[in-house]
Amino acid sequence: MARSGPGCGEPPMAITVQRSSWSAPRPGAPGHGGKVTSGQFPFLQDQAVAAVLIQRFFAAYLPPVWGWATLTWMRRREYV
Repeated sequence: MARSGPGCGEPPMAITVQRSSWSAPRPGAPGHGGKVTSGQFPFLQDQAVAAVLIQRFFAAYLPPVWGWATLTWMRRREYV
């Protein structure tokens, strides 16, 4: 079994992470699996904005409203 760690020919973690970020695939770059961004297709941007707003509404804005209504209902009935 080979030794690993400092002084054994293995690069430090910071260099490994930095090197991997340089070689990471970039969306829309040629030869990276056909990934595209919404900037390449402007008509998709409207759909993306709508999807984000719907997701935020259901995940961030609606739960506090339901929570407030439920807490008010529970206080009126002396559950809390």
